[in-house]
Amino acid sequence: MKSISVSNPRPGEKAFGRREVSTARGEKIDYYVYPSDIAQSERTLVYIHGLVSDINWFEIPDDLPAGTSILFLPRHPRTHVSRYEQWTENYESCLLDYRASYRSKYFHLVAQCFGTQPAVHWVVERPEHFATLTLVNPPVEV
Repeated sequence: MKSISVSNPRPGEKAFGRREVSTARGEKIDYYVYPSDIAQSERTLVYIHGLVSDINWFEIPDDLPAGTSILFLPRHPRTHVSRYEQWTENYESCLLDYRASYRSKYFHLVAQCFGTQPAVHWVVERPEHFATLTLVNPPVEV
């Protein structure tokens, strides 16, 4: 796995930096980091979005606690997949790449809507990665 920094916001700008990583299968995928200029934080929110949303739908909260970073994981591939492992393998590539460059004491996985399904699979497979899991509006039938 090798990553590159594709874009970094200006110092002090409230925006995500984009990074690109090559997966074990040779695919190039991107992920986003905020703040991109700080290499250590107390906690990192690892965010997986829903079916149709993407980084353009995500706003960095004004009340984000000090010492908090955000790792935003787009859904790769963005097409239909036959098994969740295709998504979780790509999420894993991004998380491992992030951890090679950034230090954080705790990782909290937050997943929204359709993103909750692969998130649950990922936590079941790799519970050691996360301190907590928050599911926002999961598509569940009762």
